[in-house]
Amino acid sequence: MKTRINKLTLLLLAVFAISCSNDSDNEAPEEITPSYLLTKLNSTSAFNTYTYNDADKLIEIDGADGSFTSTFNSTLTYNGSGKIQEELKIVSALFSTPSYNRIIYNYDAQGRLTEKKYTQNSSATPAVYDHKQSLIFEYNGSTVTQKLLIKGNALPSNKAVFEYDKRGNVSKITYYNKIDANTPEGVFFYSHTYTYDTKPNPESSLPLEYRFPNTSKNNPIKVIETYNSGSPTTADIVVEYNEGGYPTKKSQSGIVSTYEYKKL
Repeated sequence: MKTRINKLTLLLLAVFAISCSNDSDNEAPEEITPSYLLTKLNSTSAFNTYTYNDADKLIEIDGADGSFTSTFNSTLTYNGSGKIQEELKIVSALFSTPSYNRIIYNYDAQGRLTEKKYTQNSSATPAVYDHKQSLIFEYNGSTVTQKLLIKGNALPSNKAVFEYDKRGNVSKITYYNKIDANTPEGVFFYSHTYTYDTKPNPESSLPLEYRFPNTSKNNPIKVIETYNSGSPTTADIVVEYNEGGYPTKKSQSGIVSTYEYKKL
């Protein structure tokens, strides 16, 4: 569903959907028990493999970009509440020294994710990691605002406001940039408005906090893109499903993604 989102650092904000409750919009997203575990995702821009433990909990992700010039390995550890506590991500690129990244997950008293704190070290040992940036999540009714805050800056570099429907899918994402002291709320950059099917999202077997705000229960089948200049454009997303109703193939604007599963 990433269309025309390779813009500035807003790539970090091109994420997808949070689960909402009809009774309380401020509750933590609701876990879904999947019928299939996602094991592979292949597309023109990424190749990911997912590994689970005996309890079907995600513990490792191996990935590569579309040209295989950059690869990564992520291992996950969990806290006593069963939520991700930390992700160790090792990124390797051709002709470059691997980077070792620790992503620390912080939660509020209600169990909602409030921060993903990104730290980095140039080598595995000594294990001294420098805080580089954070993704901050703020909750307000049926919306979540995600802010990218670079270390040392008082204001975020950019932000995205996610609006959600009653089924827990993103209905609209609005992106803002050019945030400064004179325009602390930023300037409208562009927005995406989505329409969904009623089938399970392929990533429903991944932890909510790992893909947060990418926690949509269903699959987008249409997106309307509105930019700060020009007319809105509409793109249809064609989805093929397996016998369990899970997507096996998605096609959008010439970009094709395929999915493989382990049936439970």
